[in-house]
Amino acid sequence: MSKQPKLPSDQAWPRGFEGHEADQQARLAELPLSEKLAWLEEAHRLALHLQEGAGRADDSTSVEDLTLPGVDRGIPADYVTQVFTADDLARLANKTGKYFRRWLRAELERGNTLVVDHTHGERWRFSKDEAEQLLRMFRSSANSSSSRKRTTPMSFDCHTGTLAGSLGAEADRLLPAFDRSVRPQALDELPTDPGVYSFWTAGPRAICDLGLDDMEGEKSLLVRPLYIGKAEDSIAKRIPTQHFKTGKTGWSTARRTFAALLGFRSCLRPTKMKAPTSKQLRILIANYGVVPADEAKLTEWMMSNLLIRAAASRWTPLEALENELMLRLRPPLNLFKANWSNPWRDRIERARSMMRENARGAAVM
Repeated sequence: MSKQPKLPSDQAWPRGFEGHEADQQARLAELPLSEKLAWLEEAHRLALHLQEGAGRADDSTSVEDLTLPGVDRGIPADYVTQVFTADDLARLANKTGKYFRRWLRAELERGNTLVVDHTHGERWRFSKDEAEQLLRMFRSSANSSSSRKRTTPMSFDCHTGTLAGSLGAEADRLLPAFDRSVRPQALDELPTDPGVYSFWTAGPRAICDLGLDDMEGEKSLLVRPLYIGKAEDSIAKRIPTQHFKTGKTGWSTARRTFAALLGFRSCLRPTKMKAPTSKQLRILIANYGVVPADEAKLTEWMMSNLLIRAAASRWTPLEALENELMLRLRPPLNLFKANWSNPWRDRIERARSMMRENARGAAVM
């Protein structure tokens, strides 16, 4: 009978990595059944915990719970200082500082108003209100990009030819809300939930003002949405406080496009930065604003000439649903995500390019 190999103790593992897996398997094999079951139960609990936490932060924590280094526990950071750093927010988001700063830099590239004034090489600093907003944005983006498996059972619908619980089925559910025959919604009637929204022309005069014409083989611009967007937080919050708000052209793709087609005067997006870097300047030019005298005129035109139709949805990721509806409804003003042959693209891109050039000219004056 061959002699069994002596297994290493907890404190005496052999050097190097070779053979560790076999040693561990042999060691676990010698455990009593009760200990094996206990070990498996603990491993199962850990796996469930990691799965529940994957891709999202703990939504129960806020800046009020933050305790800064060197401060007695239990004293909120806000009582000590009004400034929150990226590392402070990273702790609340259960992420490393490096991970959270990378997310902040990505938001800077997107033109997030809360970070656009950050100067390269300086420390990230935020007020309490800014910190709370950034945490909500981070958690929303983490949940949207999460790879967690959907638990909704899927079944084939013979009438629609789609899987119930699939992206196609969710688009089918929302599609009736995006029809010209549906009564448009006022700003105070918009859903407070996340979802997808659309802007439509109120009549032929708006199409004439925009300088657009109907195209052969395409539905008339009077019976199709001009623009489709998504709201990760709240439709009722996004549209009135961004798209239809005077002074927000630099933070709204839809406003910038309408401003370009209407021929308003562009300028750099407003910023508090005294000496933006070349990279920051490119962002301010790409996300141009309009001169203050035209901001109110743009809002007035949109309020008078556009209709809104929106529908709430908890689909994740919401961007996939937005893209699916773009492909079906073919809104002409969506240039960056919609993958369809848009006959109005050249006209719109020329107008936006001219606005960027004017903004660049204003920057060097």
